[in-house]
Amino acid sequence: MEAFVRDSILHPNAYTEPGFEKGLMAKVPGIPAEITPTQLDALVAFLTVSAKP
Repeated sequence: MEAFVRDSILHPNAYTEPGFEKGLMAKVPGIPAEITPTQLDALVAFLTVSAKP
């Protein structure tokens, strides 16, 4: 799960849910250029913590 979330943050159009067009998710300014690895780890952890059983 963490790898998918990390990849989705860094490459938002790498995976597109069936039925949706590519390019709908815009890149977030500053990511990945300005986000540190520690900040990215914290963001991934925050986004995935509620997904764990």
